[in-house]
Amino acid sequence: MLAEQLANLRFSAINQSWSDAQEALEELMQIIGFENALRSGISAIQRPLKSFEMVYPEITWPRESLKHISEVADGNETINDPFKLPPNNENFPHPGLNNFINAFENLWKAAGIHKYSYPEFVTNSISNGIMSQAIERWGKLHPKAWEDWIKSDDEQKVIQPLDFWNDPYIQQLIQHLWLEIASFIELQIKRDQ
Repeated sequence: MLAEQLANLRFSAINQSWSDAQEALEELMQIIGFENALRSGISAIQRPLKSFEMVYPEITWPRESLKHISEVADGNETINDPFKLPPNNENFPHPGLNNFINAFENLWKAAGIHKYSYPEFVTNSISNGIMSQAIERWGKLHPKAWEDWIKSDDEQKVIQPLDFWNDPYIQQLIQHLWLEIASFIELQIKRDQ
């Protein structure tokens, strides 16, 4: 079952099927267990965390909170508090950072109050971590398009992402990030054997 789901995740990544990749990943999260699932989520948000810290060096709560999640993954701590963004920091307009916050929020929930439904939350965290990196890269490559998207109304926001999804560089990056997660999971499993 494990080898089959890893193959499914890799196949979905190569074939650019986001929803199939998420489905395979959620199955894998269930198979590898709570602690390894959290470690996978932590791994997926390391780069977006660094990007966040470069833009907002004065905001330290994500790294501090990630240490708590790491302690939970190691079996040394529990989290019983619901995730709450600190005041005045609810929107981060830099490309990809709102996805990072969503990734972080889902990982926090998986580690704590939704521990028993962790596969779904870790899957959402990893997916948002991947999307965070892709959007950040796209926004840097296309700053005018990013600025237009941020300023556009909701109806226009539905049309503009086609440029994002059809960008060959972004497609390749997303594929690479999904495959990277599959390799990380595989290494964890080998380590535990």
